[in-house]
Amino acid sequence: MKHLALLFAFLYFNLNGQFQIIKDSLDDPNALAFVGDDLYVTNQGTYPLIGQIAKLNINSPESTYEILFDSLPYPRSIIAKDSILYIGFPSEIKICDLRKDPLVLEDFIFDMFSFPRAFAVYKDNIFIAAEGKLSSIDISSDDPSFETVIDYFSENVLSLAVNGDELYIATGKEIHIFDIIERKFRVLPFKSDEVIYSILAINGFLYVDQGTYSPNLEEIIKIDLLDQDYKSQVFCYAPSSIGMVEYNGSIYFASQKPKFDGKPEGKIIRIDKTLDFRTEFNSLILFPNPTTGEIKFNSYDYTNYSIKIYCRNGQLVKQLSSPINIDISDFPAGLYFLKVNDKLVNKSQYFKVVKVD
Repeated sequence: MKHLALLFAFLYFNLNGQFQIIKDSLDDPNALAFVGDDLYVTNQGTYPLIGQIAKLNINSPESTYEILFDSLPYPRSIIAKDSILYIGFPSEIKICDLRKDPLVLEDFIFDMFSFPRAFAVYKDNIFIAAEGKLSSIDISSDDPSFETVIDYFSENVLSLAVNGDELYIATGKEIHIFDIIERKFRVLPFKSDEVIYSILAINGFLYVDQGTYSPNLEEIIKIDLLDQDYKSQVFCYAPSSIGMVEYNGSIYFASQKPKFDGKPEGKIIRIDKTLDFRTEFNSLILFPNPTTGEIKFNSYDYTNYSIKIYCRNGQLVKQLSSPINIDISDFPAGLYFLKVNDKLVNKSQYFKVVKVD
């Protein structure tokens, strides 16, 4: 890929309509987090103690861009949970409560990480990737509890993403999957040509930057997580990305373009291409979940529904038409996927169901 610089330059001018530069001239932006319409950015900086945390309103980014904190030591990751920002620095995590005035950076956890590179939120837990280690913090109480999930990956973990009850972990050229409920690991059958810097899970699809740190356009790959073969395809071409986030139906990411003239050339970019959202019946609810056997819907009209049930390896184990209820009491305990199709309008919704003994 590296030897195709001229081709990528050509693609840049011909495919530029696929993305839009929201803010430029940033010093190594590397992580993004949305709180409402406000986008928070960590600018790592090229040298120690020049890092920044900045903020802009996505509706008017140029006029609202402001530096909240500067002279920071390599801020590397950021995530928002309940109006609190969690920011990763070398050897520590700090927080910023956006409800306070004035804003301050407060100590949260110190000297437990070498370099927190990525965060992911799952319910009241924050997963943290630091070098080759994965940890989690339960923040449901005033005294957060810390847990080491796995203490060694052969490659540094650079990005995390949550889809349902699964955590996706980008490490080297591979993506590992951690089942948060069953506490089991497996490897996604996808191998990148390059180190994976950024992943993002949206509605059953995983978007993967398999580019290099370069000024060229690279592929962002889309993987269907509900397909038993995990089918993948090129979603778009964009500058090398890091810290991908989704907001209001669009993907935003930071791009750390190398400096050629000594001036900061980092950018925040939006991909102007429609995401693939699976069609859902907005009011359809499945319960109880977990279940010992019987599953019901909150709908009074089942006549148009057809249902396929798959085990976690993608094998079809049951198929029903117009069911009043679903009985999986004879199934082994574990995780199952349900595809519910409304035959009248040809729309489908996907569910995960946990069967317990």
